[in-house]
Amino acid sequence: MYIACVGLMTFIGFLGGVYKPEKSSFQKVEFNRINIAKLGFIGFFYTLLFDIITNLIYAVIYYGRNIRLAFITGSFFMIIHLISNTLIFALLIIPTYNTAISLG
Repeated sequence: MYIACVGLMTFIGFLGGVYKPEKSSFQKVEFNRINIAKLGFIGFFYTLLFDIITNLIYAVIYYGRNIRLAFITGSFFMIIHLISNTLIFALLIIPTYNTAISLG
């Protein structure tokens, strides 16, 4: 399970690296509704992808391939995970990125 999650998180990290602002690298990104919505969507989508695959892995390893049971037992965490990551991506990525650019 651990190896599968590490591999999955590596893939999600790669997907995060694929997304970059329209401007060239190392320029500040404007904190506006469009960028907030984009990053919120990306955070939601990547988290949803991660949680679905993780639940499928759980179904195979721990629940005798009972996918429904894996999703039912994981649904509370999945909801909290989706909400928190969507908010983190939407509200913290741009200020953190701009601060890192300012620090040089």
